[in-house]
Amino acid sequence: MYIQKEKTHRVLQHIGFWVVYIFVFGSVFGKTNNDYFWLFLSALAILPVQMLMVYFTNYFLVKIFFRKQEYVKFFISTVLLLFIITPLARIIIFLMNDLEFNLVNFFSLSLFYYYLESGICVFAALSIKLFKERNKEVREKELIEKQKIEAELLALKSQLDAHFLFNTLNTLYGLARKKSDLTPKGILMLSDMLSFMLYECKANYYPLSKELELIQNYIELQKLRFGNKISILFDKSKNNHDCLIAPLLLFNFIENSLKHCSAKPNAPLWVKISVLTNSKELVFIVENSVDSSIINSNINGIGFENTHKRLKLLHPNNHNINVDNRKKSFYICLKIYHNIIQ
Repeated sequence: MYIQKEKTHRVLQHIGFWVVYIFVFGSVFGKTNNDYFWLFLSALAILPVQMLMVYFTNYFLVKIFFRKQEYVKFFISTVLLLFIITPLARIIIFLMNDLEFNLVNFFSLSLFYYYLESGICVFAALSIKLFKERNKEVREKELIEKQKIEAELLALKSQLDAHFLFNTLNTLYGLARKKSDLTPKGILMLSDMLSFMLYECKANYYPLSKELELIQNYIELQKLRFGNKISILFDKSKNNHDCLIAPLLLFNFIENSLKHCSAKPNAPLWVKISVLTNSKELVFIVENSVDSSIINSNINGIGFENTHKRLKLLHPNNHNINVDNRKKSFYICLKIYHNIIQ
């Protein structure tokens, strides 16, 4: 159905081109000779000659010379075609008018106008064809690039899902080793989070509120493991929760922060998280306590690296990320501008 519709559309475009050709040249030369009817009739009579030159150029010469970038051969061939075929139009007009055929009449000044008419017609049709092909090529390249980016994002997201599952299972493993009564609750929370990630994260974008909900649930899961040993502050009050964001974009920073915060032994653990949105940007800040001897591990892990790649693909030249290895903490500030806000 689509192919048939496309063919019909192309046929109508070609018909439209030739209707415009007859109208334009009939009007221009008709005004010059003050005989519109005769000029429209003559334009219609020589139409097969013009069509021969246009279609031979567009579908043969373009194919064998232009697309192979043999532009000199293409130019010479087109000029020769015009030089040889255009006189046929002149012959048709002679026959229509019952004029005496001789070299003087045939090669009169009016032959120049036939060449001019044919040249403009062929040039206009060729320009339209090359313009359409160029647009099609650009659209195809954009489609291929879009599909490539979507495939890369899907691969990165799959890695992030696996990364999350691995870290969360480690959390539950810690609870199980302690034979904590909270283990069943932790498993249930993990089940809910996996269900959320399986069904809610399929879209390219979803409301920020869903991302914040996932982060909140993950924080609660971590609190089951660490109890009073960790302090987590999560400020999400100043937000437009209806703005859209790519699934798991912020979540992985939280996961990374809690993972490396927990690596600091026998010391108070803390994480500070804030999310702010306004009409111009989304500002996300996460800071966590860390042992200075392992501080570089925060930015060398697969989770952080993959999230950085996703940002480059999703928001090229439209985001800024500031990473600061402080003396006793690790600080990240992410800003995403304009197009994240809906």
